[in-house]
Amino acid sequence: MIKMLPFVFAIAMFGVTASAECLITNDTMPPALLTANQKSCLIQANFLIQQPDSAAQGFREQLITPENSEGLINGKPIHCRYIYQQQNGASAKFRCALTNESNQLYDDDGQLAAEASQLITEDDDVFLADSSGAKLANTKKSGKFRKARILKVRYTKLDGRNVENYTSSAASRILWAMGVASHRNIMTERISCFGCSKDPFKGQKASVMQAGKYAVEVFPEASIELKFAGKRLYSPLQKPWDWAQLFLLQKKLSAQQILQAETFALVTHFLTFTSTNSLQNALVCTAKSKTNSNQCETVVAMSHDIGAAFGTRIGTANGKDHPRGDIAAYRKNSIFKKGTCEFAYTKSDGTLPIKISDQARSEFLQRAKILDYETLRTIVSASKLSRLNFSQNDIHVADDLWVNAITEKIQEVASASCK
Repeated sequence: MIKMLPFVFAIAMFGVTASAECLITNDTMPPALLTANQKSCLIQANFLIQQPDSAAQGFREQLITPENSEGLINGKPIHCRYIYQQQNGASAKFRCALTNESNQLYDDDGQLAAEASQLITEDDDVFLADSSGAKLANTKKSGKFRKARILKVRYTKLDGRNVENYTSSAASRILWAMGVASHRNIMTERISCFGCSKDPFKGQKASVMQAGKYAVEVFPEASIELKFAGKRLYSPLQKPWDWAQLFLLQKKLSAQQILQAETFALVTHFLTFTSTNSLQNALVCTAKSKTNSNQCETVVAMSHDIGAAFGTRIGTANGKDHPRGDIAAYRKNSIFKKGTCEFAYTKSDGTLPIKISDQARSEFLQRAKILDYETLRTIVSASKLSRLNFSQNDIHVADDLWVNAITEKIQEVASASCK
């Protein structure tokens, strides 16, 4: 077991000492090579990405609707057809194939495929097929057959736990603005699902039919997760990176990487989801080598699971363990132990950072300048975060309360002492 180590280093001592190339993983790699390659990729990782320009045209629009090839628009209704895929985690979610209101399917380019009537699952792929079960030929791009556009949907039960459609939508926009890689989320007005049960996450395997037709279930204010653009750098059988791995590799990281990793840790504590294990992180390749297509040129360490944001990891609130989207718990929660830059929430096994440096605090505050009142107000409104704690009549006031709560957390970082 790794000892509990503070995540503060004499950063001037270290340089980049990556000893091996980071390769694009595939299913034929033996386990030993996968493990070694994951270390090589982590040593080369960027823990922060470039922030958007808040003065650029379209910045406000992207706070509301992240760019996507499917033409999905935040706050609009969506139709889809249920398809079973294994769902991890403990919060309500399901997968479905994008359709129009008549249950006609779209392909993964966002083009309507009126001739498609069936879905065929092969491993992780879902293909479009005609009424006879024959897969539709692909004539527009690489790949022999046309794939369906699969949506990952989060829906709510408003029970304190299953509210990640709201929290993920708000957190993903803040992370994007601050230059931390994560999946993006679009909040819908509603998702009408052909073939869904009332609670698909409970283990629904097949589409629900009524009188030979797909039953239709409506999920108000469900969200759609859009994947961060990048090729996964680990096998589905592996766990992605965690802090324990990073501590062991710290002497091979550059000063800039260490600063970025500390800032990454601070951001997760600021939003209180705090990546406590490897399944809440991911490692992706955003640019391949120009001379070797099997080698990754740009590696990004990202936050994979952000749903537990805006609550607390410390104890319980109102009988809920690790509440999320709870403004009272979020305001009460402290990022640091009083008068220090030591995190209030750590783990006894040492697999989370204990504290951060003053350089990381400064980097956070520099990046947080983008989170002014208008930006935060836009994010909170677009994600409908205020629906969790307030009635519809109080929404506009509640949006301001959430903006104030998030701003208080930034001020806490500003007043912390890292000496």
